[in-house]
Amino acid sequence: MRAALLGALLLCGCGPEAGGGGGDALRFEFTVAAGLGDTTSALQVSIVTHGMSLDCGGVEANCLVDQVSRDRFVPVRDKSGDQHLALVFPLSLTAGDPSTQNVSIGGIAPGTDYAVVIEALSKDSPPKLAGSSCNYVKQITAGQNPALIAATIVPPATPVSCDPRVEK
Repeated sequence: MRAALLGALLLCGCGPEAGGGGGDALRFEFTVAAGLGDTTSALQVSIVTHGMSLDCGGVEANCLVDQVSRDRFVPVRDKSGDQHLALVFPLSLTAGDPSTQNVSIGGIAPGTDYAVVIEALSKDSPPKLAGSSCNYVKQITAGQNPALIAATIVPPATPVSCDPRVEK
């Protein structure tokens, strides 16, 4: 039933991050199953190389960090300009229809054949995979990129106990 009750979450890349240095921005929006809002503390956004070789169905069933090598994670920059293999954003929805949250993802190296994976981190300690979404991105170019419509973040078909954090 949880998947039938959908709340919306808008992620909006608003340009390169301050101090991001030469990277490019990616904007996207997606929906998250409403039941996940109660059990999720944060969203982790990862971009990986060789995206088309990634089985998105498999990725959505288990933690990405357990399925790909660290060298496939594309470095991105946070607001402070610090480089990370994934960015984690606390879940902080603004009420509305749809509920929204603005997030900037900049400092992405232009390239082709990427996958964007969004994982919902549970409120557990350590966190568990509460849900995920996986989308292929043909190309990221210099400057602004068109919006990417991502799939709904839904819980895995069977509960998993893996810790999805790329940086622990």
